[in-house]
Amino acid sequence: MFCGECGTENPNTNQFCKNCGKPLKKTQPVSAPAQPPVISPPAAPVQEPKKPSAIMKHVLAIIGLIPAIAAFFVYPYVLGIIAIIIGAVALKKKSWLGALVIVIAVAAITVDLFYLQIFPPPRII
Repeated sequence: MFCGECGTENPNTNQFCKNCGKPLKKTQPVSAPAQPPVISPPAAPVQEPKKPSAIMKHVLAIIGLIPAIAAFFVYPYVLGIIAIIIGAVALKKKSWLGALVIVIAVAAITVDLFYLQIFPPPRII
């Protein structure tokens, strides 16, 4: 440490200059110039998961209506079972249209099983 009056170098433990006897001022270590505080951008608001819209919730059931209605005309068992599976998945996603798909598919299978098999249409000779 150097004396502020005479410039003599003194040990850091001294409180007074060994040359002139003036009190030594403890100097603070020189630090880097103060930098302005870093301002971080505001945190993005936490978004809650989007709930599916009413139409998106029913899309699977609407798709299931296609094989359910087609089951009345061609391949009632195959298309009916496919429609029942799609309707069950739609019901699991809380779409009430899934129940409608299942009812239509079961009706198509029932009509084919009972009406067309038991009472076949008359054959034209």
